[in-house]
Amino acid sequence: MSAKIKNFIVSLLISFIYYFGISRFPTLANKYIKSEFVIKNLTNINITLTLIFAIIVYLFCKKFPTNSISKDGKKEPLLKSILIGACSSMALLVVVQILFKILGFLGYSYDMTGEFIRIKNVVSNNKIALINLVFIIPFVTEIVYRNVVFGYLYDLYEGGYKFVRLFTPACLSGILFALINLKYTLPIVVEIVIISLTFGYVYLKTKRIESAIIGHIVFSIGIVILSFIVKTSVL
Repeated sequence: MSAKIKNFIVSLLISFIYYFGISRFPTLANKYIKSEFVIKNLTNINITLTLIFAIIVYLFCKKFPTNSISKDGKKEPLLKSILIGACSSMALLVVVQILFKILGFLGYSYDMTGEFIRIKNVVSNNKIALINLVFIIPFVTEIVYRNVVFGYLYDLYEGGYKFVRLFTPACLSGILFALINLKYTLPIVVEIVIISLTFGYVYLKTKRIESAIIGHIVFSIGIVILSFIVKTSVL
């Protein structure tokens, strides 16, 4: 069996378990599990299962890389990679603000006030929700969508132009994330694709998924901070 087929099977299996198992656990639990304890603690159980799944996938991919990016021996030093991820995320926060303003000017406005209020209320009253938003979701997203999905799609375009090899997998993995997890509004889909392009490039540049993870965590922290300091805004 060739390496490409093995990578395809592994990537497909990981994605299948995540999409149809882990991400749908709350729905499945409400439908099939009658335990009062499970229903009462459904959110915390789901967060725990998601984190355990992501850690297992992370350790597996470190031991058995599923794409040529992680296999590349020319990795950036870990500290430099972390700095690249952090700096990229701070620049991304500014870009996203500008992006929403441009889309609003073109007639695709997206009122972020309600979203900021929702985030502020959630993280103010629930420390677990804060940890989930700032650390767990970025970690899981980068492991599944960047390391597995983006990494495999990147290898499919082997031999093509460098920009196409980055742009196409980043767009596809970003759109997939948007369709599965978020509303279908154009501004949000465009934002997710820009985020996917940014951290896809960071991963490709450093050859370390850790840099994308740190970058996404810093980006999420920035969003939480904005939710506390921004009064009203239509970005």
